[in-house]
Formats: sequence, C-alpha cells, structure tokens
Amino acid sequence: MFLGKLKKKSVKPGLVGLTIAPNSLSLSYSLPSAEGAVTLSHVETMPLDSVASAGEVLKQRVTELGLEGVDTVSVLESGKYNIMHVDRPPVGKEELADAVKWKIKDYLSYPVDEAIIDTFSIPGLDEHVRAAGWIYAVVAQEGEIQKMVDTVRNAGLNLVAIDIPEFCLRNLVVQAPASNNQSTGLLHVQPQETLFVLLRGDIMYLTRAFEIGYGDVVPSTGADEFDGLSLEGMPSSHENAILQIQRSLDYFDSHYGQASVSQLLVLPNDAELSSFIESLQSNTGLSADSLRISELVELSDAVDERDCNEALLAIGASLRFIEGAA
Repeated sequence: MFLGKLKKKSVKPGLVGLTIAPNSLSLSYSLPSAEGAVTLSHVETMPLDSVASAGEVLKQRVTELGLEGVDTVSVLESGKYNIMHVDRPPVGKEELADAVKWKIKDYLSYPVDEAIIDTFSIPGLDEHVRAAGWIYAVVAQEGEIQKMVDTVRNAGLNLVAIDIPEFCLRNLVVQAPASNNQSTGLLHVQPQETLFVLLRGDIMYLTRAFEIGYGDVVPSTGADEFDGLSLEGMPSSHENAILQIQRSLDYFDSHYGQASVSQLLVLPNDAELSSFIESLQSNTGLSADSLRISELVELSDAVDERDCNEALLAIGASLRFIEGAA
C-alpha cells in the first residue's frame, strides 16, 4: 500500500513488521530461508506510556536487537485510514489516484488536499458481476502518514511500505493449509472491534469492521456465563456477530461471483474464544476454527507462541515479502 515500492533495499536480510497503538508497540522480525519458507525470529509487544513515547522506545529496541537498516513495513492503526470503493474512473493508471480523490472528497473529515490515496482492484472478476467495475481506495491523512514515516526512520529502520491491517491478515491466511482452493473468512477479534476479511487464495475481496470486541464474545466473569442470552439461546453478542457475518457473506455471494465461503478462521488462538467459535460453527453452517501462528510459519526458539497473539498484525506485516503478499 502506501510507500509500497522499495526505494532503497536493505543490505540486511529479513523484514520487520511494526504496529504502534496508543498504549503498546508490537514488533515482528521474519527471516526467509533458502527453501522459500519463513521463520519468525523475534516477536514482542512493548507497553507505551503514550504514542509520543513510541519513537524513543522503538529506537532503543532496534539498537538492542541489532535491526538498524532492516527493511520495515509499518501498519496503520484502525481509525487512521478508510477503505472505500467507487466506480472506476475512465483514466490511466498514473491518473487514477487523483481521479479517485475527487470522487471521495465529500466523505472525508479533512480537506481532500491532505489525503494520501493508494488504490487496488480485484483481478479476475467476471465482467457481469457488480464489483467488476469498482476501484478500491485506501485513504489516510498526510499528517498521519508523515508521523509514521518519521518515527520509523528516526529509529534507524529502513521503511519500505506502510500497510493496513486487512492486508496483514491476508498475509497470514495465505499461509494456512488449503487456503488457496477455497473462499475463507477470517475474524480478528480485538479489544474494541472485530475485523472480518473475506479472501480466496491471496486475493482479498471484502472487509468489514464490527463494533464487537474481545470482551463482548467471552464470558466477563471467566465462567461459562454471559450477561444475556438471545432468543436462540446463545449470547446476544454472538448472535449480533453472526448476523453481521451472514450479511457480509450474502453480500460477497451477490457482488463478486466467487465460490461461497466454506470456512471461518478466528484469531487470536485463545481458549477463551472457544464458545464463540462453537457458536459460529453451529449457526453459520461453515467450518470454524482458530488459527495458530505455529501452523503458518516456523517459530525460532526465541519466540513464544503466546506472545504472537498481541502482535498478529505486526507478524502479518513481516510476512509481506512472501510470494503472494502485496
């Protein structure tokens, strides 16, 4: 996505993936092998007193780990960007971003001149399906992009791309067994929201963000009890999530002309989400299961898989160099 073309290739191997949230910073360092596989060499999440402290914390850790000059993909935080689709303007590739900018200007909360835009389309769609004529725009405010650029480069890392969470999750899913031959839905359950991504192979077709967080889909007391049940006898938050998932699945079926989704994968791999996964399995008619990072990539002896759950987007960013990632 943003800054997506390498400007200066690092002389050091591997790729750093980085996310910066208000209270934490996650870093993943991946190394490719001669066989084309990848190993997670280092994964950690560090607390922050504030976003303003991220630069110093990152710089110190980069020095301690000897990562100066390593190629880095940083990930935009939820709420710092928008994804929207418009009918493709009749212009060439070089003019596309500018043409899209004026189509979306009325939907922005800041002046369009401050917008940085990257675009993508979905290849291989039948010309008769509704989505075939769409172009997708990823839009962020220039000031937010510049702050990220300054933070990463001042820490001594070689920033080569700024990505979005949806594509980081895609980079994880394409490593899952049998993912290339079927349409797959991935749910990333986060503290305040759940990000739902629909893919087939390495192509992302649809993404939705649900205002349903981790605390909504697990028992608040640690027991197998919820504050309320729906008429169907499941937790009301599960019913709400399943309703939104089903609407997204129906939209996918009607707009993209692809094989229907056959499996749902859930991140993080957390035992507390087991009842939610059971609800998905029972009420969608689809195969549903958690996704383990150790099933996707090799972990070095220095990486504890339990540390991966907080750093999933950073890990996905550090898998960008794998064939099929964008």
